[in-house]
Amino acid sequence: MKEVERGGKEKPMRAAMPTVAGWIDELRAEFGPAVINRAMAQGVRGEPDRFHAAEGGQEIGTPFRPVGHAVRILE
Repeated sequence: MKEVERGGKEKPMRAAMPTVAGWIDELRAEFGPAVINRAMAQGVRGEPDRFHAAEGGQEIGTPFRPVGHAVRILE
């Protein structure tokens, strides 16, 4: 069964990326849907550093810019 959003539009990415979809659901519950939906829309529109996800050969959003410098602490 395909999941659909309001208005009957199918959500193919939710079906293709179930782990990402579950993580997004958790983020919406923690931070509120408005915050997460806004970040996702910005990433889908091409804004870097807002939203990017990949799973099972599918990809959505805009990749984050590389970090200029990083520190790695080993124990």
